[in-house]
Order: sequence, then C-alpha cells, then structure tokens
Amino acid sequence: MKGFNLQQSPRKWALIAVALLLFAALKAWMVMHFLHGEQQATVVTVACADPVAGCQSEGLSVRFDRPPVHTQRFVVDLQLDQAGTTPPSALFSMVGMEMVPVRYHFVQKTAQHWTAEVILPVCVSGRQDWLMSLDANGRRYHLPFEAGWLAGQH
Repeated sequence: MKGFNLQQSPRKWALIAVALLLFAALKAWMVMHFLHGEQQATVVTVACADPVAGCQSEGLSVRFDRPPVHTQRFVVDLQLDQAGTTPPSALFSMVGMEMVPVRYHFVQKTAQHWTAEVILPVCVSGRQDWLMSLDANGRRYHLPFEAGWLAGQH
C-alpha cells in the first residue's frame, strides 16, 4: 500500500486548490444570482378578506378549502390565468418574526390548476397573522391572512 507524501504530490494539491476555488466562485455566483432574483421579483399584495371564499388578483385566484388553524392541514387551491413553466410555490411566515422557512410546492391538477397541502406551526408568541408569499409565473404575491386555534392550543 502506497502512503500519501506531501512532497511527491504538489500537483494534486494544486488541483485540489483550483477545484476549491472554482467551487467557492460557483457558490458565490449562485448566492448573488439568488439575491438579485429576489430583488427583481414583482410583488403584488392580494387583499383577501376571506381566503375560504376565495381571492383574485392579477393573473390568479386563490382559495383555502377551510379556515386555516394552527397544526391542522388545509389545502390551498390555486388557479392561474396562464400556464407557467415552473410549478408555483409558497412560503408562510409572520411579518417581523424570524422563522425557519418552509416552502410548499404546488401539485398540478390541470394546466392552470394547482393545489398544496399546508400545515401552519403554532406560534409561541400567540400571533395569528400570517403572510403567504406565493411565487407563480415569475411574480410574487403576498396574501396576508389570519389563522385560528384549536381548543386548548393557546
């Protein structure tokens, strides 16, 4: 078995260094590309008094199958005016609250109809105000809504 000798393999170390530099450059480019894309996204705020009844905005219609309750599954139904090239996704958060981001990806039912099953966590501060950030067809939609509590949950 041949041992590893630093003096006999300067070329190997040079190749490893070049590979690490290329990886770091690729990662930096990806981060900058992601941040630049986040800044470029057009944000449309969707005013929605009752997401169960449904809400409409520029290019889409959103409806929840039931009133959202913390820790209980509900379905978000999405109808797009145009079929997109990438599946829509949504991120649920609270304004001013640091949370672990969980992105929900929608499942395609027809060319313009998508659904996602969502479960909201319990907020330890007791807040009920949520923001759904929906990415669809190159746009970002913000839909603020309230979530309820199960008996004994709060």
